[in-house]
Formats: sequence, structure tokens, C-alpha cells
Amino acid sequence: MNEREARSLAKLLKVARMKTDAASARLSDLRAAAAEADAALSILTRAVADEEAASAAAEIVGFRQLAGYLAGAESKRSSILATQQLIAAEIREAEADLHAAFAEVQKLDHVVERSRDAIAKRRQKSELAMQGDAAIARRRRASDV
Repeated sequence: MNEREARSLAKLLKVARMKTDAASARLSDLRAAAAEADAALSILTRAVADEEAASAAAEIVGFRQLAGYLAGAESKRSSILATQQLIAAEIREAEADLHAAFAEVQKLDHVVERSRDAIAKRRQKSELAMQGDAAIARRRRASDV
């Protein structure tokens, strides 16, 4: 491998690592969003339970207001559940992207390592050949004397 090829591989490896970092950051953001949606659902569930308990102690007017509140809460709950499903799908996609980017980094690392090994082997062969040529030249000089 020549220097140009080595620079190209280094650039490809850099880009692959940047993709891995970006996919990892996206996955972290999505997991944080999922945790926020879980917390919102938990807060809503507690609020509905508190409202039901408060209206149980109230009169008929409280029950009418509770019905409207529960309808709104159910709509909000449905929205949060839909958000959770969307985030879960995006998390699966981000995990797949992260695995693909990581596999690309591994492949490029392997190619770089193989290239380095090939360069080292060529260098060693060249050095051995030069040593062999030097030995032959010494023998010729010794036999010429």
C-alpha cells in the first residue's frame, strides 16, 4: 500500500468512527426521550388517580368534571403511548445503525492492519534480499582476492 492509499484508508476510518459516534449519540438521545415519555406517563397516571380520589369525596358536580378530565387524560395517555412506540421504533433503527457503523469500523481496522502487515512483510523481504545480495557480493570479493 502506498501513502495515498494509506491516507484514503485513514480518512475512511475517520468517517466510519464519526458515524459510530453520531449513531451512539442519537441512541443516547432517544433513550433519554423514552425515559421522559415513561416519566410523563407515570405522572399522568398519578394525576388521574389523585383526581379520581378527590372526586370520589366530592358531589355530583365533581363526577361531571371528572368525566371531562378523564377524557382529556385518556387522550393525553394515547398520545404518550404513541410517542413511546415511535421512540421505540427509532431506538431499534438507531441500534441497527450503530451496529452497522461499528462493523464498518471493524472492517476498516482489519484492512488497515492487513495493509500494515503486508508493508512489514515486503520491507522484511527487501531487507533479506539486500542482505543476500550483500553476502553474494562479499563472497565474490573474497573469491576474487
